[in-house]
Amino acid sequence: KGDAWERNFALLEQFKNRRGHCNVPKPHKEDGIKLGIWLSNQRRRREKLEESLQRRLEQLGVSWNPQADEWEQKFALLEKFKEREGHCNVSKTYEEDGINLGTWLDTLRQVRKGNREGNLSSERIERLDEVGIRW
Repeated sequence: KGDAWERNFALLEQFKNRRGHCNVPKPHKEDGIKLGIWLSNQRRRREKLEESLQRRLEQLGVSWNPQADEWEQKFALLEKFKEREGHCNVSKTYEEDGINLGTWLDTLRQVRKGNREGNLSSERIERLDEVGIRW
């Protein structure tokens, strides 16, 4: 079992060296190994992983909750937009730093209105309200 973990970790290092991050898509295979599924399993089993293995994954740059990290990244871009533009009226097609900020906001609005599947916590709604989002 230890050898397989080490092999997969080495493949994750290889992926990061090539792509610059550890956000392996779930269906991704690296050298024929289902690396995305392996990483997803490490995240799911985090509490059962030895601390030394958790630490190695963290030092490599693995995020335990990539969806939350992505939300925070987009929220930070929204704050940057507001600081520069003075408002949060982002057009649907607007991109900031290569991220389609307009589509993200439109999706959040649709989720809040109940027109689209998704989960938007009251804490996130409050943060969006505070930054000045018009629903």
